[in-house]
Amino acid sequence: MERITYVNEQTPEKLSKTLKKKKVYVNFLEKIQAAAEAGALDQTEFISIDEIDETSQLSKVYVLAHGIAGDQNIYAKDATQKKSAAEVVSEIKALIKTDQTVDIRLTSCQSADDRTITSFEKTELDEARKNSCGNISLAKHVSNECKTQKVNAKVHGYHGNGVYEYSRFYHKTRKPVGDNKLRIRASKARAEFIPN
Repeated sequence: MERITYVNEQTPEKLSKTLKKKKVYVNFLEKIQAAAEAGALDQTEFISIDEIDETSQLSKVYVLAHGIAGDQNIYAKDATQKKSAAEVVSEIKALIKTDQTVDIRLTSCQSADDRTITSFEKTELDEARKNSCGNISLAKHVSNECKTQKVNAKVHGYHGNGVYEYSRFYHKTRKPVGDNKLRIRASKARAEFIPN
């Protein structure tokens, strides 16, 4: 126990000097992040589609896929494989009870944007959300489809792109297009969409 306390009390810089390795800082932070994510996962109940039955009640659904600003589709890694907002809502509708409200979170890149954003300035985010450039964001399409298909849902999209590094997706971090250094927590880039 003393050894763990000692390591945790050191700054990452001191730990790097002690071990004479520059990569310790990154590895140290990755281990902390992995531990935090594991703790959060312990509190989350995961249900496969096969396990959902009439007694199941989903409260939050994360839709994981690729996306493009102002596009009503989500994409697999192979861009020829896609699903429209209508298909996504139809599949979610089949999984939930008719009288419940579900929180749909669209984690794909630019799901809250009707155009590509280059910063997280409030004015740019507000404009990208308004769907005023002739395009409609994925989150707005899904929100409208929920109304059409009579699904009680809160729909959230995320501004900017998800962050991929070393083949790993950091789902809690977002960045604008063209600026790999500027990053914010995904919760600060999240926007709720109301149907027309």
